[in-house]
Amino acid sequence: MSQQASLDMSAVYGLDWPRQVRNLARYFAKHIGSRIAHDRFPVPPSLGRFLDGAHYAHDVQMVLFKSDPHYQMYLQARRDGLDGRGLWMEPALGMVSTSTQRLTRYSSSLIINFVGVFYRWNLLLDPLDPFYNYQGALLHWRHDLPVT
Repeated sequence: MSQQASLDMSAVYGLDWPRQVRNLARYFAKHIGSRIAHDRFPVPPSLGRFLDGAHYAHDVQMVLFKSDPHYQMYLQARRDGLDGRGLWMEPALGMVSTSTQRLTRYSSSLIINFVGVFYRWNLLLDPLDPFYNYQGALLHWRHDLPVT
């Protein structure tokens, strides 16, 4: 997988991939909302609507990526006879408007083994093209994300 440019969601989820990939995106949306709430900010309404069944979260960017450092760690652990799989959460970054004292941007990433999702909620984002709309979801390198 480290050399793959995309992830075939039908190979992972079968014929029901459109619904299952959206459920995966909802898992990430719940994670985003939980982290925002944990940091004591109101959860953006778009996340709640997406979790309740909306087809799209217009102000949330989700990008799948591969992390070479995590992949190298995984390979080294296997060579050493260890289980190198894991879950990593990167620190979150947020921006608060000085005039309204409202959260306007929040981003982080979650990595499972060596594949992750970068996410960003931005109050001012234009509609985005998320990974969960595609059977062949692009797998970017962590250091080269198409972040707007």
